[in-house]
Amino acid sequence: MATSTTEQLHSILQKSGIPFAVPDSDEFTSLQTSYTGQHDESRPQIITRPQTAEQVASIIKACLSLNLEPVVRGRGHDVFGRFSAPGAVSIDLRDLTTVTVSSDKKTAKVGGGATNHGVLEALSEHGLTAPTGSCGTVGFAGWCLGGGFGPYSHSYGLGADQIVGARVVNAKGELVEADARLLKGLRGGGGSLAIVVETHVKTWPLCEVQAGMLFYESSDIAAVVTTFFTNYNSLFTTYKDIPSKFYLMPSIWIYPGIGLTLTCGFIWNGSASDESRLWLERVGKLAPLAPNITDVQAAVMNTNALGFSAMVQNMIPAQVLGRCQSADITHFSPEAVAELAKVADAIPRECSGGINIHSLRADSPSCSEDVPDSVLPYRKPHIMLELLGVGNDEASARSAAAWALDARSRLRALEHAEDRTYLALTAPEFVDLEVIFGKELVELRKLKQEYDPEGVFKHTVPKLVWVTK
Repeated sequence: MATSTTEQLHSILQKSGIPFAVPDSDEFTSLQTSYTGQHDESRPQIITRPQTAEQVASIIKACLSLNLEPVVRGRGHDVFGRFSAPGAVSIDLRDLTTVTVSSDKKTAKVGGGATNHGVLEALSEHGLTAPTGSCGTVGFAGWCLGGGFGPYSHSYGLGADQIVGARVVNAKGELVEADARLLKGLRGGGGSLAIVVETHVKTWPLCEVQAGMLFYESSDIAAVVTTFFTNYNSLFTTYKDIPSKFYLMPSIWIYPGIGLTLTCGFIWNGSASDESRLWLERVGKLAPLAPNITDVQAAVMNTNALGFSAMVQNMIPAQVLGRCQSADITHFSPEAVAELAKVADAIPRECSGGINIHSLRADSPSCSEDVPDSVLPYRKPHIMLELLGVGNDEASARSAAAWALDARSRLRALEHAEDRTYLALTAPEFVDLEVIFGKELVELRKLKQEYDPEGVFKHTVPKLVWVTK
């Protein structure tokens, strides 16, 4: 009797000592579960758990020999479940978390399954840090490869620009060091060209960080949003020389026990000073503060990037359900502020999501001419609105997802809306690679032809189009 493809794969994995789970395994459901649920619609036929980079290469070789499709999972934080694919071979990198610092302490090698928080934790032991996103549970490699926005983008640049090298498994199943051409594609090209089992990134001296969350009086959410963002826009137009240490993270969010509230994260990437205190006072005056905040300076603590990551991580729910959307604008024009106020007021009170707002200013190193060779398309100043249509149960998730979709339509219709949106936060049905990547898409497709002409890595973000032989 002929041996089935599935049996052959199981045999190869067992002989190679690679742990795996199949749908009837006790651990399969827990392994498939992610930050946003199980995503049964994209259930793979098997979940492999490689313990080394060499085992990742072995899995790809097995897929090639058996004509199976691989899909890579970093940390599984993608809200659209794109870390999995129906019937595919899932390569779960979550056990590859080693962080190794170079002898000169200028770079570090980060395993493909490490989280943002895990990287900060490991680097802090060496008196170092690296730019990461604000959410510590997000996978560091995916965050870097897709762009890498975060609170330190103006001090150090975007995550993609931190990449100085990479160890990858290529489309032939070979474990190699990325050459200059491949590195160009990895910076902004996501996981479309190879499996990055180790990212080599710049490191920076660990420094003090002044960070905290300001809560504003939000009994009338539309009114406080209007006041805050009108003054927010004035702040950034009045003061032309914005310190690179300074970053704001406004959110309109439903907090347990508090309700729908406008908050603003204040991050100063450095020691407390008269300058940091002055900027904090300015932020505290953007709108009336919540009654319990009597001293704006006391709302901010002296910590570091690791401490701030832990603070944010404690505020994020362990798991959510729903669907998210995104929209980008150039600035908070009066029209944008008025629409944002309406969108905020419409947030379903039974959901657990809301709006996170990220920004990239002209003072970021990633907006300068002195940047690494890349296909990264996000190099112009803009504001990114993350519309988190999530809830704690299916009913609240449905209403939240409907709100997010409507909010996207409203914000995208604004005169100052950007056509381009951040790929990691863009729902698959709205992904237009021509718009998102612009002129960089031509080069990215050339790189796809060079490094993966047969389309071995087809279940990726971005999902590229290629011509097979």
